[in-house]
Amino acid sequence: MKLLISFSTYPRNNRVTFNSLRDTFSSLIKNDKINIDIEFIVVGDDYLNIDELSSIFNGYKVSFFNINQNTALRKEKISKEIIWSQAVQPSKIFILEYALKTDYDYLLMSSDDDIYLNNKISTSISYIENNNYPDFIFNLGVYTDNNAKELIIPRNNSPYPEPENCISSGCIYKVTNKKFINTIIHFRKSCWLDVELYINSCKHNHKSYMNIMEKRIKPEDYQLWLYLGPHFKDNRYRALLIPIVLVHHGIERSVFNYL
Repeated sequence: MKLLISFSTYPRNNRVTFNSLRDTFSSLIKNDKINIDIEFIVVGDDYLNIDELSSIFNGYKVSFFNINQNTALRKEKISKEIIWSQAVQPSKIFILEYALKTDYDYLLMSSDDDIYLNNKISTSISYIENNNYPDFIFNLGVYTDNNAKELIIPRNNSPYPEPENCISSGCIYKVTNKKFINTIIHFRKSCWLDVELYINSCKHNHKSYMNIMEKRIKPEDYQLWLYLGPHFKDNRYRALLIPIVLVHHGIERSVFNYL
């Protein structure tokens, strides 16, 4: 099996991006006995000197790209909620379209500030191989916001989480199912179109339309599961939920209390 691992990132002050991505990368490969072909791709949102991150990868095969140059969403004077939930959406679209042109079997899409536990790569591969190579692999995670901690768990014995209880970072996509990948690309482009419409309404001070669009734009985790749910329920695609904590999104390390 061949695995492509992507990171979406953006420049921050005081080496925050470098340090965060270094910790994320280290948590993925540290102590993990990886016996498959892996490659990394790092896509920056308006990150002119993105090559400064190259030393993090310590000899692993990695490609760097900078997109959305000088038009990064974070430069717009708009709702911080929307910036938080959608700012690297163009990077993720780029990654999925890039993946379609490769011969990799699966794509692991990561943020640049996650901590991975329990040998994320080898554990995920084991679950994939033992469950007939599903299209979408989701893992339980802990999301922290300041001092708040939430353990993400499925409801009602569902084989996948409900939309309000999910975290998309660290999910794995079956690249060889091109129809499925194009479905995800369509989803992400639809989300980004709403953001562009919202930005334009802000620029022209069209307050009524701005309010309408702002209500339509939700956090990506919620939107992703809301969109994919019907596809899984009618068996168009197959999802796998790995029932152990594998992803910690945030900066606190209290996630170990859940193991």
